[in-house]
Amino acid sequence: IVARNGTLQVAAARLNLTASAISTQIKRLEELLGVELFRRTPSKLIITPTGERFAADVTQLLDMAERALGRLQEQGSHSGHVNISLGGDYAWLFMPKINSFLAQHPKMTTTIKMHRATESMTALQRGQADFSIGAFLRRPKGLRFRSVASSTMSIIFNERDRPDPTALSGAAG
Repeated sequence: IVARNGTLQVAAARLNLTASAISTQIKRLEELLGVELFRRTPSKLIITPTGERFAADVTQLLDMAERALGRLQEQGSHSGHVNISLGGDYAWLFMPKINSFLAQHPKMTTTIKMHRATESMTALQRGQADFSIGAFLRRPKGLRFRSVASSTMSIIFNERDRPDPTALSGAAG
């Protein structure tokens, strides 16, 4: 949202957060990635070429995730329970989408636990999570996985005793 509009205020209004919280998230993301996504001026943020490439990748990933959720919603009312391990830096992005999905499928329940990327992978390995969403710089050896969608950020699931989510969503991993 900041990349498209150039201001923290527009993003803050759309996400129901403070401009300071969004600025902090951007700084944390830049530190995590080791790149500058925005050049800061007194009145606005100007996206860097690296930021533009990252925004394009992330937009593509989010579009894929929305299409996958849309396909699930088209298949009628679902029931069951899913455990999601969610990186805290991405909660602001995915929680509204997850809540929207759950509102449309009242028979579905979920448990969402916030983890760091390494903890998220461990939860996935131990069967404590069905899906992990976050920035995974390295995946542990021995974890059989299939990326449902990936970019700089990935959404992955443990294949052990789980249905193939791409079959449900039609998304090509």
